[in-house]
Amino acid sequence: MDKKKKVCFVTCDYNFFKVYIANLAEKISEKYSVTVITDTDTIKNKDLIFLKEKKINIEHLDNRSKFSKLKIIRYIYTLKKIVNEVSPDYIFYSTIEISFFGSLITRFRANRRSYFIITGIGLDFFSKKLRYKILNFIYLLTFKTNKYKENTLYIFQNIEDRSLFVKAGYVTENNSEVIPHFGTRLASIDNSEKLGADFVNFFFAGRLVKSKGVGELIQATENLGKKYSNFRTIIAGPESPESGDPITSSQRKSLEESDFINYIGKIVFEDMYSLYQKYDVFVLPSHREGFSTVALEAAANGMPLIITNAPGCIECFNSNGFLIQPKDSSSLEKAMERFIIDPKLIDVFSKKSYEHVKNNYSISKMAQAYLSLMKKNTNS
Repeated sequence: MDKKKKVCFVTCDYNFFKVYIANLAEKISEKYSVTVITDTDTIKNKDLIFLKEKKINIEHLDNRSKFSKLKIIRYIYTLKKIVNEVSPDYIFYSTIEISFFGSLITRFRANRRSYFIITGIGLDFFSKKLRYKILNFIYLLTFKTNKYKENTLYIFQNIEDRSLFVKAGYVTENNSEVIPHFGTRLASIDNSEKLGADFVNFFFAGRLVKSKGVGELIQATENLGKKYSNFRTIIAGPESPESGDPITSSQRKSLEESDFINYIGKIVFEDMYSLYQKYDVFVLPSHREGFSTVALEAAANGMPLIITNAPGCIECFNSNGFLIQPKDSSSLEKAMERFIIDPKLIDVFSKKSYEHVKNNYSISKMAQAYLSLMKKNTNS
């Protein structure tokens, strides 16, 4: 019997792996031996049980954010050592920061296929702040020096991000691909309790920052509250004062005092699917995403979407709700009003959301995309 080839995933911490990659890794483990290299400080007993059942190996690597800048070299050295010990045939580095470290290691790993998953170019990438300018320069200079290496491939989650990197000369058309997501679990849909209801619960999940469109959502909700009483906006997510992009103090006050907003705070990953099924319409007025996992999960649970036509958001849309302009509270307000006036639209768009995910972003479909990519590279 042929020995299974090895696939390795490198992530910043176990939570990232659990939320985004675990389902994909489980599917790939059916044909390959899978190892994840990550910080395991947040891992729980049930996570260890899952890994054992799925025969996924795990190697601990301290989260780089714990280190001073002087210890980054040690982080890179340790990562290189673990990678050499695991000796994978294929290795996937997830996020732009981890991809940066991986691109340095790739220089010493001839004949091993390395994939750099750029999970999203957030607005920090376009920031004019000196800190982000320096970081982006270092990241992209490193990518540029690797762009002609035969054993490297860059995976982007939306076409816009890939085009931006190609245009800037950091990657080429030949060493980059677009695979839109890691895949998401489809839920069992039952809207029977929602049918006939004339009250609409809008749901937002994400960090409380301006770039997620939280300010526009608060404004639209406050305006609608002056005309209607048969709705609420439920907002879930952590505050992010250190981001450099926090919501204003007046917006924070509205979260606490508005009669039409229910702020439920940060929600753990395991509880998200129950909330998707509890509420009616998912709202994401984000200015830009890499690829919105929460919007995709909401659609997988049969939630209609109100979402912007921004990169990383529009990919979740397929006539399964209403498309709006970023940074436009007026268009958001009008979209929300459509559901308030005619709640029957919820059931109509619910089916379209579910089918869109099933046909394009199921775990099986995304796993096949990754498997096909590895097979193609092996044969090339």
